[in-house]
Amino acid sequence: MLDGVSMQPIISDPDQSTRDFIFSENGYTRSVSDGTYKYIALRYPEMLINKMESGEIDYVPSYVKAWPQAHSAIAMNGFPCYFDQDQFYNLTDDPYEQENLYNTMRDSKEFRVLKAALEAHLESFDHPFDLTQIPFLETQEYRKLAEKNLEFDLLSIPWLSRDHGFISWPPEED
Repeated sequence: MLDGVSMQPIISDPDQSTRDFIFSENGYTRSVSDGTYKYIALRYPEMLINKMESGEIDYVPSYVKAWPQAHSAIAMNGFPCYFDQDQFYNLTDDPYEQENLYNTMRDSKEFRVLKAALEAHLESFDHPFDLTQIPFLETQEYRKLAEKNLEFDLLSIPWLSRDHGFISWPPEED
């Protein structure tokens, strides 16, 4: 049983599906995937938007309030659209989420279905997460703050080079 749903159908037939969507919550992001497409929404709280706009902070903050932080730095350097407030990926064509299709597919049926599923899912929680776009996140000022985060030197993460060597992302095709 997983979340009250029997896993027997999947064990008997791996092609059998018990869910239409997979949802995720990580820091200031919420996401949904149907296995083919994935929608990620990044929304900072108003307090952080105000601090970025006023210059009180001169970087894009992480949800653990640590600057710089190793795990986010790895993700920031591996995913070129990490700081885009709306991200939409075709996981079949782009399994490593390198090309954000949001601007070209935001009016598509595929996007509308995932966004509606995420909105419905979010309504089931006590803590709000508004999918309304934040104008500041579309400005050059925000882009400059985000670029500052990308300056973090991955080689300065002691355990990364020791335990993993140089990580090439996305992985090179054989």
